[in-house]
Order: sequence, then C-alpha cells, then structure tokens
Amino acid sequence: MSEFANKLQNLSNIISKPYLIIIFPIGLIGNIFNTIIFSRHSLRLNSCSLYFLSISFFHIIVLIIGCLFRLINLFLGYDLSSTSLIFCKFRAYIVVVGYVISRHLLCLISIDRWMITSTNIFIHRQCNRKTTQLIIIISIIFWLLIEIFIPIGFYIENNNCIPSLNPFYLFMYRIIDLLCTLFPFFILIIFTCLLLKNLLRNKIFPNTNHPIVISSSLRMNDNQYFLRIVNTYSRKYTNKDYHLIRLCFFQVIVFILLNLPAASYSLYSYITRMNIKTINHLAIDSFLNAIVSNLAYTHCALTFYLYTMTSKKFRKECYLIYFYIQRRLINRFQ
Repeated sequence: MSEFANKLQNLSNIISKPYLIIIFPIGLIGNIFNTIIFSRHSLRLNSCSLYFLSISFFHIIVLIIGCLFRLINLFLGYDLSSTSLIFCKFRAYIVVVGYVISRHLLCLISIDRWMITSTNIFIHRQCNRKTTQLIIIISIIFWLLIEIFIPIGFYIENNNCIPSLNPFYLFMYRIIDLLCTLFPFFILIIFTCLLLKNLLRNKIFPNTNHPIVISSSLRMNDNQYFLRIVNTYSRKYTNKDYHLIRLCFFQVIVFILLNLPAASYSLYSYITRMNIKTINHLAIDSFLNAIVSNLAYTHCALTFYLYTMTSKKFRKECYLIYFYIQRRLINRFQ
C-alpha cells in the first residue's frame, strides 16, 4: 500500500472513530424510543405511524449489524466479517436490506401523506391500518427476495469481505445499488411536491371533528327545496395526520441532505465499474465509501431527535412516557 493510501486510511479512521462512537448510542436509544412512542395506542391506530414504527425497527438493525461491528473493527481491530464467511454474507445482506427497506418505507410515507390530503375519496380511504399492514409485509418480503443475490457473491479476500468481481454479478450489484439509492429521491420529491400542491390548492386544515354541512337548493316543479348534505368524509384530516405530515416533510429533507452523497457515490461507482484503478484510486474510493456510510448511519440515528424538534404531538408523547416511567419508579421504591 502506498504512503498516500496509508494516510487516507488513517484519516478515515480518525474521522470515523469519534463520529461513530457518538452516532451509535444516540441512534440506538433514539430508535428504541421511536418504537415505544409509535407503538402507543394514541399513535399506532394511524396508518402512517406503522411506517414510522417499521422504519425505526430497520434503523436499529442497520445500526447494530452495520455501525456496531464497524466500531468494533475500528477500536479493537477485530472484524468478524473478515474471518467468518457466513457472517460476511449475512452482514452484507442484512445491512443492504435494512437500508433499502427503510428507504422504501420512507417513500411509502410520502405517498401515504399525499393520499390522506387527496380530495378523491377512494384514494383517501386507502389510508387505513389494514392496508398499511399488508403493504409493509409485502414490501419486506419483496425486498428480502430481490436482494437475495447479495450474499451469494460476497467472499473473503486479504482479510476483507468484498463483493465478487464477476462482471455479471458486479453489474447487477451496482445497478440495483444505484436504483435503490436514486429511485427514492425521485419518489420523495414527486410525492412531497404533490402533497404541497394538495395543501396549498385545497387549503386543507386539520379536522375539528365537526361534520361539514353543505346546503344547496333544488327546484322541482316550480317548488324550491333545500337539500342539506352532511359530509363527514371530506378533505379534512386529523391533528395527528397534521403532525405526521410535518414529520414526513422534515424527514424527507434530512434524508435527501444526508443521502445525496451516497447517491452520487453510487452513480460514480457504476460509471467507473469497468475502469482499471490504481492503489491510490482504490484508497480514494474506500475513503469516500467510509464517509457516505457515516452519513447513512447518521440518518438512521437522528430520526427521534428530528421528530422531537418538529412535532408537538411527538414531544407530548415523550413527556407522557417520561412521567409514566417516573411514576413506576417512585411507586416501586416507596
């Protein structure tokens, strides 16, 4: 390895060690709190909450299987994926699937929020818990099957767990990585814009739980009658929906900011996949990969704190959990 490559590797370690040692615990704690809060009765009945709950679960998986074992390697110099072929394949598969499913669910959140603000009653009615559960289950099974080829091509070489250099496998690996990285950006941008369009065009506001009464006149045989239509299923939505829309907006913004480098790197990797690279070029690729991985872990770690800052409803649920735990502890030690 050249001197430049050694310096770049050392720089990567210097950046990653203090960064990930902070990101991992706050991310793990935050996502555990997410699962608790979105599992509460007041939120779990909302279809969108199921998406947020599922995302938090997969973020925990990514942080443990991906970030934790990388920390162990950085601080202890021990990498289980470089000594165990089974774990090498397992870690590659689980981390990729965790990333892909969490991104897919985030796209579904933006679609769900667009549907809840739609003036089309049929579209609006699809936002229900039963449909959401079915979509989540199908999505998980779909991506578990689509990504099943990932572990097949991973092997250990020079104490590194790396993907196969077989041209067909490498092409499939890069093209799916590119699609799974770039495609969510387009979905999120499109449906976030459609959501904004619904909100601005239709001037939709949170529901006050009062039916909307529409009066109209009807003339038959020179006699005028007044028809009163009680519309309880209008363009209105609940305050919970409003706060979940806020969460969706801010999570989409943070996702784009933190994952744009990863999308750019995936595009770069795909374009240069057939190039013959020197040791220095490979060192640069490794350094860039470490940086975009750190940013991806950051997105997984920050969701709880993002929700807390942007949603009054979410903060209220946090307070209720805190007071509940406090009461239990006081009663236990009295």
